[in-house]
Amino acid sequence: MKKRRVFLLVLTLLTIAAVCYGIVSRFGLPSLTVSDGDFFFGYHSEGDKSIRKETGPFSGIDINLKEADVCVRSGEKYLITYRGDESLFPSYEVDKKTLVVTDPSSAKKPKGLLTVTVPKKLARLSEISVKAENGDIIVAPSPSLSADKLTVSSDNGDIVMRNILGASLVASSDNGDITAERISFETSDLSSENGDLIISPSNGCSAYRYHLSGGNGDIRIGDGIYQGTLDSGNGLIAGDGAKDMTLEADNGDIIVK
Repeated sequence: MKKRRVFLLVLTLLTIAAVCYGIVSRFGLPSLTVSDGDFFFGYHSEGDKSIRKETGPFSGIDINLKEADVCVRSGEKYLITYRGDESLFPSYEVDKKTLVVTDPSSAKKPKGLLTVTVPKKLARLSEISVKAENGDIIVAPSPSLSADKLTVSSDNGDIVMRNILGASLVASSDNGDITAERISFETSDLSSENGDLIISPSNGCSAYRYHLSGGNGDIRIGDGIYQGTLDSGNGLIAGDGAKDMTLEADNGDIIVK
């Protein structure tokens, strides 16, 4: 009996080792990347480098990547930084005052961390659009930044937004949480099929009229505006603020505080 237990233990350890070897061989070593206080966990190869390039001035951002994590932050200059395989540095150009970032034409796509830096002295951008099909997204300038329109989407990844104000916000994730802190938009539309929505408006919960839709999760809006649950496919309106916020979580909690 004892020999059988030892055999099963050895077999289990060998299986775990084989799985780990396969993951490392396919994706590289796991690593934790820190960008301006935010954390990105991913798989990076031993030869990964951090490459930084100055872009020149721009007044809008349009990013569309398949596999990489994306961060938009404040700094001293207009910069684009990529941590990953140097040969897979994303394509970029400033076209009609908009910084456009896309995957390179190669068959392999960047899987590292792309960071776009805007100068701290910059107060406004016309539009920020970020799409990462399989990556996390952070849009967190400091101090706050105004954008007429902010559009953020990820098929499989978390989204974090901080210190942004403007006219229109649309954020969606099929599989991931959406966190928005110190934001203020005239109209906001946030949705996640499988994830939580956690919102902290800079001008308080009472400034909004909420259009709520849920399925499998709890809903809590401020102190006494609304607390409860909703059946799948059902919705309600809560609050009487001047700004509109639409929140939909099919399988997750909705919290506004």
